[in-house]
Amino acid sequence: MCKNSQDVICSNAGKCECGKCTCYPPGDRRVYGKMCECDNRRCEDLEGVVCGGHGTCSCGRCVCERGWFGKLCQHPRKCNMTEEQSKSLCESADGILCSGKGEYLCGSRDWIQF
Repeated sequence: MCKNSQDVICSNAGKCECGKCTCYPPGDRRVYGKMCECDNRRCEDLEGVVCGGHGTCSCGRCVCERGWFGKLCQHPRKCNMTEEQSKSLCESADGILCSGKGEYLCGSRDWIQF
């Protein structure tokens, strides 16, 4: 009951006790989930601030506040279009954003290389 589809016990982030995962380190609420699959320690920071100070970490990924976007919530949203509309400007026919070599900026065909 503690193994995922790849036979990994508790996502390698906990131990199995009586058929339930106990996440490491005990008491640290940043690692959670039925299989210890969510690790908020994985959220990257920008200049020492998790999610650039404009979002929260949820299951290892930044969820940006309204008006901000980007992997680290580092870009202010300066346009009046939805994220889907903006992404469509930078998306190739096969669905890859910025040829897999960058991050789209709201409402433009510009990209940030990473």
